[in-house]
Amino acid sequence: MSDAKTKSEMLDGIPIGYLSAKMAGRSTIKVTYPDGTQLLKYHDTVVIKKNPDGSVVLNSGGFRTITTKKRINEYFTGSSYGPLTQENGIWYIYGQMFYDGIIVKDEKVISEERKLDLKHINLMKKKIAKYVKLIEDGEIPTPNNGDCLICRIPDTKDTNHLLSHLKENYVVGSLLVNAMRENGYDDERIRTHYGMGFTDSFANSVRRYLTKRLLPGVAAK
Repeated sequence: MSDAKTKSEMLDGIPIGYLSAKMAGRSTIKVTYPDGTQLLKYHDTVVIKKNPDGSVVLNSGGFRTITTKKRINEYFTGSSYGPLTQENGIWYIYGQMFYDGIIVKDEKVISEERKLDLKHINLMKKKIAKYVKLIEDGEIPTPNNGDCLICRIPDTKDTNHLLSHLKENYVVGSLLVNAMRENGYDDERIRTHYGMGFTDSFANSVRRYLTKRLLPGVAAK
């Protein structure tokens, strides 16, 4: 998510029939429809949808980053400080744990409450950290034909294979590349990072990749 997108790129996937569409920051566009509906899209995710009745649907797209949080808070207050807060890697809004698709109105959450088991969160964080430590220590294999077949599918929704890799401490080259791509690196930059042995970029990308899939609703540190 490092390269800024143009207005035409930002409008990709946005429903037609809008009244206006204005860039509202780097890789951010605000779209308004005749009925009063407003969308705020950041990179590939509509992070905010304001409905005509005043309710607001929030979505991080799985990217619990500082900038995503800032974009959402700016909508409410005009600054990076607002109702969306973070504590120990977990997002909260109006006193409730944040989740993608949460709906707020009149400074309170109006959608069904969803709670994450903090014990499960802490255990999974430890497993992810242990796996990422292998990469930080220099284990950055390149993709090959012997890789996990599921890891060779970039947009797979299957998470069971990821849990098995964490259990077996099996670092998969295809997983590393998928994580880097999702974190905004193109293939040329990925090759460069492989060549230079930049373990930090791989480790950070994999941490986000795994957290997004195994701990939805939790920010990757």
